[in-house]
Amino acid sequence: MPMLDPPREDTANTIESLHRANISVKMITGDHVNVGRETARLIGLGTDIQAGEDIRTATNPEERKQLIWDADGFAAVLPSDKREVVLTLRNEYGIVTGMTGD
Repeated sequence: MPMLDPPREDTANTIESLHRANISVKMITGDHVNVGRETARLIGLGTDIQAGEDIRTATNPEERKQLIWDADGFAAVLPSDKREVVLTLRNEYGIVTGMTGD
């Protein structure tokens, strides 16, 4: 039975403010994919949350790039998955990236 780690009270407002400023947000979490999807829904992110394993097992670099670009976030990730997402967004798409933790 998955357990939800509820988001902070101000998280949804923060996400909404970022979206109004035209800043995209991707969630990257070690939680189970279903927990990640529900958390994303609760805070106003898209719910296209993919498994970190999908990053690791993508054999075609172009498909991996597209997966990272299209997804609203990733769950059940390893530290190397987080690094891959940030490096791909920065190096392949020229996106300024930042990370924060809870």
